[in-house]
Amino acid sequence: MAGIATAADETILEKAKRGDAAAQLEIGIMYGKGDGVPKDIIEAARWIQKAADQGLPRAEFNLGTMYENGDGVSKDSLKAVGWYRKAADQGLAVAQHNLGVMLADGNGVPRDSAEAVKWYRKASDQGFAPAEYNLGVVLATGEGVPKDSVEAVTWYRKAAEQNNTPAQYNLAVMFETGEGVPKGSAEAVKWYRKAAENGNTAAQYNLAVTLQNGELVSQGC
Repeated sequence: MAGIATAADETILEKAKRGDAAAQLEIGIMYGKGDGVPKDIIEAARWIQKAADQGLPRAEFNLGTMYENGDGVSKDSLKAVGWYRKAADQGLAVAQHNLGVMLADGNGVPRDSAEAVKWYRKASDQGFAPAEYNLGVVLATGEGVPKDSVEAVTWYRKAAEQNNTPAQYNLAVMFETGEGVPKGSAEAVKWYRKAAENGNTAAQYNLAVTLQNGELVSQGC
């Protein structure tokens, strides 16, 4: 195989050829990024498939994203869901989250909000911020789960403390409106500011109005 750049990479390649799943994934990632080899997304998919076929969770997840996006393989949402599920069943938080998103959107599978919540919870219990945010959203809206603003605040805060910008904004709105938490202008400003510094335009607007008028207004979640 042409293009492997270093002796270390040669060692990885030899391991991959001998069937080492972790090495196969690493070679696939190298081809996907063009790291030490010419970028070749089809070759990346080939190696990642080999690792996924051996049940390596991270490879199963990566292959799922490739099928979801049509990178190196024909776009196929059903196959994406299948690979996400394999990795999710092995406890990979990011796969659990992505499977939840596919189920919530009805992408590749019938829409199933309750099942989506189940996977968001599994990923959230591992501290995966995007899942914590999405779990907060469904609890705040009652989508697939009984509405619970107090618990929504809990998950928004967990994600916000990991610098998840949408969670920071939504947490600020909850403090502004007093939904699920006692009203607190200082806390609302604090989280609007954090989201604003991360580029959230709605938070920037709300923060600017707050600083200008000393009043809190909201454009909604």
